[in-house]
Amino acid sequence: MKVNLNMITKNVLSMVALSVIITASNSSVAQAANESAKPFQAKVGYFSLPLVKMVCPEAAETEALKGQAESQLKAYIEDANKRLQKAKDDKKPESEIQEMQKTLQTEVSAKQQALAQLIQSSNQMATSKIMQAATQVAKEKGLDLVVDGSGIFTGGQKVLDDGVDITKPIIKILAPNQELADSKPSSGKREASK
Repeated sequence: MKVNLNMITKNVLSMVALSVIITASNSSVAQAANESAKPFQAKVGYFSLPLVKMVCPEAAETEALKGQAESQLKAYIEDANKRLQKAKDDKKPESEIQEMQKTLQTEVSAKQQALAQLIQSSNQMATSKIMQAATQVAKEKGLDLVVDGSGIFTGGQKVLDDGVDITKPIIKILAPNQELADSKPSSGKREASK
């Protein structure tokens, strides 16, 4: 029985996503869900998380790390499958082959978990850097709330129309040497400059 690389890769990515969700949740979220929303006025800023991640060195390192982890895992799985096939070709007893398969699956699972933890740690560092930059720009601009403009499920157009785009100032903090193309915001949108 071969170890399924796609299943393992999906499991690694699922474990990373789940751990990020678990890390981000806390008990105050559950309490807030039981209360009704109250209207308030706030100065809102937004940014493009995908664009910011493209220029954030820590996010780029995380993506490179994901690629390396997938390659390492794939190579290990291929080696494990070769070892298993060799045992079958050498006509080893079925009990020995089954024991070998269990051992290899345990090893693959352990490597998968270790790589997932490494990726999660790297992702948390990148997220922390982005949060620090967003917080700094929010303070400089006097914003009460900052959201990822691409992650709004409803009411997003109002945020984009009335909010302040702080993508460029965040990028300037994260990657000061990065050249930014001047793009004029669409009508109704304001852009915060540093």
